Amino acid sequence: MASRHCDVCNEWHDLNAPWPSSCIGHYTKRDERNGKDPNIIQDLAPYKNVYGEVIGGRKQHRDFLRARGVIEVGNEMVTKRYEAPPDLSNDIRRAVQEHGGLRRRG
Repeated sequence: MASRHCDVCNEWHDLNAPWPSSCIGHYTKRDERNGKDPNIIQDLAPYKNVYGEVIGGRKQHRDFLRARGVIEVGNEMVTKRYEAPPDLSNDIRRAVQEHGGLRRRG
């Protein structure tokens, strides 16, 4: 007998029997629930790493990186590192006034 657990009512239901009316809506197709299809990521194509070893898939790629203590960059969210310089206009005005204004050369 094949059965499936319903997380909502916490009961096991026989897959060959009709589902209870209270649980039938819990297991609709994914695209009917939220309008999206499942996202399946394709495995990496085999490639040679910098040492000439062939990496044959995503797991081998992760193991290679982990063994060398490195992280892959490019997809992570980076916090803002740039800070705008402080406003120096008041300091410039004060310096010009202290030194008698601007003078032309020549």
